Amino acid sequence: MITSPQSVTVTFNAGGVSWTAASNQANITVSPASGTGNGVFQITAAAGPSGMVTVTAPGAGNSPQQVQVNVVSVTPAKPFGSFDTPANNTSGIAGAVGVTGWALDSIEVTSVGIWREPVSGEAAAPNGLVFIGNANFVADARPDVAASFPSSPFQYRGGWGYLMLTNFLRNSSGSGPLGNGTYKLHVIITNKSGTAVDLGTRTITVDNAHASKPFGTIDTPDQGGSATGTAFVNFGWALTQNPYAIPFDGSTIAGFVICHFGLGSETDTGVVYAKFAAARPGLKAARDFQRLIDAANDFAHRKGAAKINAGVNMGAMEAYRLMMAAGFRTALQGIAMHRPWIEIYDRPDVFALEDWR
Repeated sequence: MITSPQSVTVTFNAGGVSWTAASNQANITVSPASGTGNGVFQITAAAGPSGMVTVTAPGAGNSPQQVQVNVVSVTPAKPFGSFDTPANNTSGIAGAVGVTGWALDSIEVTSVGIWREPVSGEAAAPNGLVFIGNANFVADARPDVAASFPSSPFQYRGGWGYLMLTNFLRNSSGSGPLGNGTYKLHVIITNKSGTAVDLGTRTITVDNAHASKPFGTIDTPDQGGSATGTAFVNFGWALTQNPYAIPFDGSTIAGFVICHFGLGSETDTGVVYAKFAAARPGLKAARDFQRLIDAANDFAHRKGAAKINAGVNMGAMEAYRLMMAAGFRTALQGIAMHRPWIEIYDRPDVFALEDWR
């Protein structure tokens, strides 16, 4: 058994830069071996010596860059990892809930299955459980895991996640409305040799019967995916409970924040970049802007980020004050210039974060 090809991302601050990638060992191959601008190449290793892949980009200030490729003969062992969220005995869950953790192996983890124990009168698989779905591996979601196991294959995408819709779970009593009751979740990881390990059980209590908040998800870009260009369309969905409705024109959206994180995004390693945020104008704008700050902080915490970078115009005095009260500090100051002079967003009553770069 051989570890599957592993990906390396090439990024530039400017577009149109050509690059090449070359290995110094015959048993280590690179595909594609060249490109222009940001891109991804894969490294495949067969039995033989360890080596180095050199990425060269004429004209780039820090060219060349080298990637160490370690080729090691190992005895297949059990995969290992952690089942992190939701926390055991979490109650009051409604709508969608994130099931997350990490998994690694001496060769390769091939799947992370989300399962639950059957409810009354329900058929189960041969392992005694009911299958829910497979989690996705997310590159750079767990820098802490990558740092703790630097020599493990695919350590950069050890983090995994699955967004579970609880309103489709069978009622735990065996009958009644879907998505209500107590459930015991299992996460089973499987490696390339077929060895499976159960990472443990988490008990959750779901109450969609009394749910009051809307829920949904982003479909594109897909989890761990990428978006390029200036005309990228972002798709997703949102649902809410009867008798409520989500207007098609988004008139009930109080605000939003766009956060970048991970390799290939517009930020540094281990840093969340809140590129843009805005709260709907009105009497509740300050409260909603505070909720956006809290949401960005929660996102950074879940990603294990060391800090958040964000840009706010000091002309938007109240937004700036809320940022300072939340613990943000000034790292860089600049001047906003407009021609002809118009205030745009530089007003005390505007609650927004801007792309400051």
